[in-house]
Amino acid sequence: MKKQTTIVILGIFLAVFLTFGQALQYNFAPSDDLFLVVQNLAIRGINFTNLKTIFTTYDPELYIPLTFVSYQIDYLIGGLDPFIYHLSNIILHAANSVLVVWLLQLVVQRRSIAIFGGLLFALHPIQTETVVWIASRKDLLSTFFLLGTFISYIYAGRGIKYAYSISIALFLCALLSKVNVLILPLVLFLYDLYFADESIKKSAQNKLPYIALAIVFLIIALAGKERVVSALSLFEMFLLACKSTLFYLGKLVLPVGFTTIYPHNGPITLVGFWPYVLGVVILLSIAYKARQRYPWLTFGILGYGTTLAPSFSNAAKAGYIFFAVDRYMYVPFILVIIALACFLVRVGATKNINYAIGGVFVLLILATLSFFQVRTWETAESLYQHAIKVYPASVPARASLARMYREQGKYQEAFEVLREGLQYAKHPTLYLGAGYVYARVGQVADAREQFQTAMELAPNNAEAVFALGSLEDKTGNVARGMELYQQAIALDPSYVIARVRYAAHLLSQAEFAAAQEQLQAALEWNANSVEANDLYAQLLVQLGRNQEAQIYSDRATELLKGGQVFN
Repeated sequence: MKKQTTIVILGIFLAVFLTFGQALQYNFAPSDDLFLVVQNLAIRGINFTNLKTIFTTYDPELYIPLTFVSYQIDYLIGGLDPFIYHLSNIILHAANSVLVVWLLQLVVQRRSIAIFGGLLFALHPIQTETVVWIASRKDLLSTFFLLGTFISYIYAGRGIKYAYSISIALFLCALLSKVNVLILPLVLFLYDLYFADESIKKSAQNKLPYIALAIVFLIIALAGKERVVSALSLFEMFLLACKSTLFYLGKLVLPVGFTTIYPHNGPITLVGFWPYVLGVVILLSIAYKARQRYPWLTFGILGYGTTLAPSFSNAAKAGYIFFAVDRYMYVPFILVIIALACFLVRVGATKNINYAIGGVFVLLILATLSFFQVRTWETAESLYQHAIKVYPASVPARASLARMYREQGKYQEAFEVLREGLQYAKHPTLYLGAGYVYARVGQVADAREQFQTAMELAPNNAEAVFALGSLEDKTGNVARGMELYQQAIALDPSYVIARVRYAAHLLSQAEFAAAQEQLQAALEWNANSVEANDLYAQLLVQLGRNQEAQIYSDRATELLKGGQVFN
């Protein structure tokens, strides 16, 4: 390896660690880090059973076996110490930044511009969520293999032996890390069309293995979408996609106001979204007009839209609507950078000192903004407080912060967070949160009223039904509680805790077969549920299957240890 190349690689790694390194002292983040890592027994070591589990299950809806393998390696090195998981994320981001430099060098053949592009990718604050959130490992790892796929494909087009086979193998690894990269064959086709001057027929033939793999993993991905919590019409998805497309570009240019949650409240209609639709039409018009004179611009626009497209189907989740998520820009940003690099070559940036000075200034500003953005992830409380500061109408951030306060016994603070949220949206989740607080302090009538209001606002919300059922159950109205548990399960078959509570009552009535059916279903949905494993162990004891019961009891104990680490 040339000395200059070594210096570039070390420089990029140093820049990334100086910018994001403070995350090494952070704990696991709330939500996904818990069930993907902390309470996921399948990542605790590499053995046949664990490998079989991660290659035959979802997370619960994404198929990401290689991502789980990376967690297994982390666990072998550092157990459940969050330091090693954060370290792996930072290393992967730095490695991806180096690969971006490599890719740019192949495309624009200007070392200085390639290095600038790689550092731009490395240091922009829009990357913070992807780097700092351990659950975003799937985005980092899939991008690592995606970049390897792209680079190898370019070498294959230049006649390098085995490069084509290597490219296909790396694409398989990318798909095994996160299926969203299945759109890559279209990006490679666009590259052939606008950079490689390849015939359409030959380019299409070269993509057949990639397309075949993409189809296989698309089928696998769709099989994991059994749990549909909320849905939008195609027209609503289109309108949100238009807003997302322009929003991300705006954030690249004006890199402030980043947060983990960008919620949308209210109706999604053409009246409120027509400026975004018009903006996308203008963007596509530019791409069309530039196709001959500025093919790099057409490639950048179409490639950006293509790689962003898989995220559009994720706009609605768990009763919330999101118009943007920072980590979804990790790959599309690369396509924007390729177009920018081509532009800089065209204007002769390498021959003008002013461009160099400006570039250094931009990178320093971005690194500084990222450094402070990382601090918002220091604790779960700081993360949600920042989200509310940026978007006061953020219902999921308010609900999460209120839950945290409730668990800490800060009931007044929890009420205040929820009350302020009602100024922006009469969302059932806010009423649910208030009901939980009332129930915690013993105000049963008020809790019941809040839960019933949530049910009226969202009749198909399984959590609202379960919450009311739990309240009735704990206050002596067992029959009503059982009825509501059954309703919650019917609304959402994956509602594990509802199945466990229902099974507990069945067990108390010695209805062993029915209880076993509920618990087995619960464990199929979440094999790492502490409650399901513990209750199933109790059931097996009553059935006289003590040896088998001990297995589930041990699992529950191990999962509880993970919860203690998380807290």
